[in-house]
Amino acid sequence: LPESQGNTLSFTDAAGTPLAAKPGMLLTATGAHTHCSRKIGMNIVPPALLTQDNKIGQDHSVLWLSFLAQADNIDAGGQDEAYIYLGSYDEGIMLGQSRIIKSGHWSLQSISGKEKKAFRIDNDYRADRRSFFVVRISFLPGAEEVSVWLDPQLGLQDQLPQESLQVRVADFRFNEIGIYANKAISFDEIRLGTSFESVTQIAPYAGGAELAVASGEME
Repeated sequence: LPESQGNTLSFTDAAGTPLAAKPGMLLTATGAHTHCSRKIGMNIVPPALLTQDNKIGQDHSVLWLSFLAQADNIDAGGQDEAYIYLGSYDEGIMLGQSRIIKSGHWSLQSISGKEKKAFRIDNDYRADRRSFFVVRISFLPGAEEVSVWLDPQLGLQDQLPQESLQVRVADFRFNEIGIYANKAISFDEIRLGTSFESVTQIAPYAGGAELAVASGEME
């Protein structure tokens, strides 16, 4: 399992605004691989997000995810993998470092059965660069729309910055969030919410994200 560290990753945007953070982060093992996951308590999920089979992903709903990540090193062209996933190995999305993207850049991977598609998020961001991910998942009839921002400006109320990546991915529903890695990588401040503001809170931490994962614990 990942090791909980007393220190933390941090992020301050280009205007000098710091992201709210709590002590503690997840550092994956350096052995063969690390895998941990947990079910999401559906009793704390807004009903508008829930499908009839009690999973997140109701059509015409929107979910936001944010987290900090940084790998210890890059083995470009190798077999490194390290990501946060929503769903399962058969259905869902993965965000982090994918072995499909050989350059070691951060990527988004869509999974539907045996079909896997990976998209490089930004040419300037490789996995050894500390990065703040903000992700919007728009659940639609058929394929979903996923937008990703890396190190966006914080404190925006009315207008979102330009996304680093926007793609359509295979239809999916999920009730589980997890981490997989076959290398050393740190994850921190994992949050789920229903708005940009709820997952990009400005320091000092004030609470309020509908769903949050900090140091591997649901709140």
